[in-house]
Amino acid sequence: MKIERKMADRMTIEEFANAHGLTMEIVERGAFARKHTPVDRFYARFKDAEVQEGSVLIGVTGNGNSEYEAIYNYAEKIEGKMLVIDAFGSNRKEIMVPFLDGAGIALADLAKGQSK
Repeated sequence: MKIERKMADRMTIEEFANAHGLTMEIVERGAFARKHTPVDRFYARFKDAEVQEGSVLIGVTGNGNSEYEAIYNYAEKIEGKMLVIDAFGSNRKEIMVPFLDGAGIALADLAKGQSK
């Protein structure tokens, strides 16, 4: 039997960011926040990005105890959703996010502060 597969679009989170000119923000939470609440050390998100759920915009972040974990968690949360960039600005963009591979950023690149 011959089988033809037509798979959904997939790309790494790095490829997705580069294709749309997006900047990943990674923030380390301060010691006070981590000491007094059970949160992960880092959170990650695309700069000026929100996820559209129906008619509501939601700020979404990925969380992790490493930068890599935070990015991977973010990729899991936004894939298959509508990402709105600069929602209330003059450069508003709406982008449907494909399946993402959060492992698309090398750890060595994170250490340098940039990806390829």
